[in-house]
Amino acid sequence: FKSIGTYNVTLSTKKGECSDSYSIAVNVVENTNLFIPNVFSPKSSNPENSTVKVYGEDLSNEGFEFFIYNRWGQVVYRTSNLDEAQSYGWNGETSGEEKGNSVFTYTVRGKYNNGNPFEETGTITLVK
Repeated sequence: FKSIGTYNVTLSTKKGECSDSYSIAVNVVENTNLFIPNVFSPKSSNPENSTVKVYGEDLSNEGFEFFIYNRWGQVVYRTSNLDEAQSYGWNGETSGEEKGNSVFTYTVRGKYNNGNPFEETGTITLVK
């Protein structure tokens, strides 16, 4: 956290008969953006478009999980290794079997290096 400051407010009636005070500390949470592409094609000539990876900075490997599910809720890809998710990702295969055109759901959760948690869900479209 980055502390911005503390603000104090005091309210009172015109004649000063009643008053009340309140303080609030304002903090800014400094996190980086987390990004999961929503479409990929394993046959793409661009290697960055041929897999689904987790993009983001200042992510911690501690407690990291990345799951991809088919339309029936079965896990088709999972990793708890941040380096794997950022370097290799999912190539559209499960147990050596290529998946066809379809929409998949993902869940990614973990922590930033500053300890703040993140969790995101979304969909990924596989296009052959």
